[in-house]
Amino acid sequence: MIENSLAHLQKVVRNKTIVNLNDYALACRDFLIFLQTTSPTRIVARPTRNSHYIFYQYGNSYEHRITRPLNTRLFMEMPSEFERAFERFMTFLADLKQHQETVLERKGAREYIESNELNKVVYTMQQSLGCVGDSFENSNQARKIMGTTF
Repeated sequence: MIENSLAHLQKVVRNKTIVNLNDYALACRDFLIFLQTTSPTRIVARPTRNSHYIFYQYGNSYEHRITRPLNTRLFMEMPSEFERAFERFMTFLADLKQHQETVLERKGAREYIESNELNKVVYTMQQSLGCVGDSFENSNQARKIMGTTF
C-alpha cells in the first residue's frame, strides 16, 4: 500500500524500518508521491551557476520547514521515472554480483554506468529520506537518524 503522508514517512525513518534496498526504494517512491500529491512550495535557487538546485518548503503543519538543496541534475522528481530507474539499477546490481569484474564486458553495462542513472537512483533515495528528516521538529535528531539510516 502506498502511504504518502509526511507523518507516515517520518515514522518509517524514526522507527528504522528501512533495512534493505527495496525498503529504501519504497520510502523514496512514497516521498516522491507525497511531493506530487501535496505540491509543497518548490523553490529554485537564485539564477546563478547553481540554478539547478531546488528546495521544497513544507506547509504550515510542518512550520514551513525547508528541505536540503536538491540537485535537479540528479534528483528524479517523478515516481514513475524513479521506479523504472530503480528496476534497471537492481538488474545492474544482480549482473554485477553474478559477473563481478567482467560485468563491463556485458552488453549495455558500460552504457548504463556512463548514463549516470546509477548515481541518480542512489542520490534520489538518499536525498528523499534526507528531506523527510528535514521535516522533523528537532534538526539535531534528524541528522542523527539520517546518519545511521544511510
